[in-house]
This record gives sequence, C-alpha cells and structure tokens, in this order.
Amino acid sequence: NLIEALTGLVTGDDWNTNGHGRNVVTVKTHYPQKNGQLVSFADEIPRVVLIVRNIKNAMPSLHNFRYEDKHRLENHSTRAPLEAWIQWRNQFFAEELESWMQHLTYWVDKYPSTKRLVLAYEDMTDDRKGPISAVKIGSFLSQEKGVEPFPRSSVRCIWDVVVKNKGDKTGNAKLEGAKYYVGNDPNEPSSLRKGGTTNKPYTKFQIDSMIGVMTSLKEKYGKNEGEFELIQILDMYLNSLNDMEHDH
Repeated sequence: NLIEALTGLVTGDDWNTNGHGRNVVTVKTHYPQKNGQLVSFADEIPRVVLIVRNIKNAMPSLHNFRYEDKHRLENHSTRAPLEAWIQWRNQFFAEELESWMQHLTYWVDKYPSTKRLVLAYEDMTDDRKGPISAVKIGSFLSQEKGVEPFPRSSVRCIWDVVVKNKGDKTGNAKLEGAKYYVGNDPNEPSSLRKGGTTNKPYTKFQIDSMIGVMTSLKEKYGKNEGEFELIQILDMYLNSLNDMEHDH
C-alpha cells in the first residue's frame, strides 16, 4: 500500500494474487522462506528493497499469524496466549532463526549495495523515521524509467495515511482503498491485534542465539563497502537484544 501510494503504480507479489503478473512496480516476496517463491522473471528484476525486522519481534508476529490461521480467526485480530507462544517458540525457534538469517543473506548476497535498499521495519513504522524511510523508497524506485513518486513535500501526509491511518485520503484512490493495521503493540506497532500479551519472552539460550546471529552477520558484511545501513540496523537489533531479560 505504501509503495502504491508513493508511486501511483500497482504492486504485485510472488503468487500473483492480483493477476497483474510482471506489470507491476515491485514484487513482494518472502523467498527463500518456505512461504515464498521466485517469480518466473526474477532474473530480470534489476534491484531490490530489502525490509528486515528484528527477529525478536518478527517471530511473535509470525506465531500470531499461525495461531489465527489454525483457529480460523481474522488476520491481524488476535494475539496468541502466552502458553501457546512458549510451546510454539520452543518447538520452532531454531528453524525460524535460521530462516530469518537465510532470508537476509540471500538478498544481500544476490544484489550489490548499489542495487539494494535496506530498511528496518521498525524505522518504517516510527513516527520520526517512517517518513524518512518512505522518501528513501520513493527515491530508490524513481531510478527506474516510468516511476515518478509524489514530491517529498507530500510524503509525510502519504505516510500518515497509509501507515498510521491519519490525515485525509479523500480523492486518492490508492489511499482510499488501503487497508490499515494500527496499534501500540511493541512487537507489532502497526497491528490491531487484541488479547493475549505483548510480552513474548525468550530463554537465555534463545537470546544468546539471536545475538550470535546478529554478530556473525556484522562480521560477514561489516568490511564490505556500502553496507553502512545494514550494519546500523544490525547494531540496533543487537542493542535491543542485549537489553532483554530472559525467561526463567
């Protein structure tokens, strides 16, 4: 919704759910995670916008989605109970941590930094950093022929409407048709999920494992030219993980 609102162009996904095929400005995918796939024209896509999210927040969000699906609940409606989270966490933590790391490394290795924009989900939903991230997206996409984003002076209003559901969207079909999820859950700052608990704890071993992954990624990419944004994001995640209290 944000990219469509910024550019006025249609976006797509790896399952072609809207039927527009390759006639889109971007293709959303979770590949190489198991719920994603490469489109047939993947080798023709010249650049990538990589959106990463702190694994400590991404994992509870994924579990909430799986919980809703299992119990046939509306998407983005319900937080899983703490007991359900702990059971799922203990069963799938290692698998999901590995999947998170593989997703990041695949896209960082596939596209050089000059053809890749890396953004943190946490920044995109932040009141101060969110509009800045939106400007970066518009500027990055505008390098392609036929993509002309709204002027920077309009980005704050577009971000307010699409991400925070604030402001006036009258007269803009892309904004009027957008679906919003706005909330105050620290794990899911753009979700309206209710119930359960926002505190989704991890064991000390699990926290140390997440710290280990961030540290190894910093070591792998820290010496590469052009990876300043990626390293900044990894540092932000490391700081938040180091501040966590573990489950007993």
